[in-house]
Amino acid sequence: ELSTFYINALKRGRVNNWDLVDLSAEHLLGAYLEDQSRQFLFDLASSTQLWERRAAIVATFAFIKRKDGSTTFELAKKLL
Repeated sequence: ELSTFYINALKRGRVNNWDLVDLSAEHLLGAYLEDQSRQFLFDLASSTQLWERRAAIVATFAFIKRKDGSTTFELAKKLL
């Protein structure tokens, strides 16, 4: 599955720049987690890796577009 491939690439440091994260996290990570536990995003937000933290918050755009901003606000509090 494409989302699993993306997550593995992210964890290996291959999703490692603004363009890759900003153009992909919403569609490949956020959409994948929409009907699942969002705990993985909180795990990413705790990472020492910038791109994992950024992917976590950008992925929430998928939720915002569906009128659910709760995860975004929770992650933002954690990241500030």
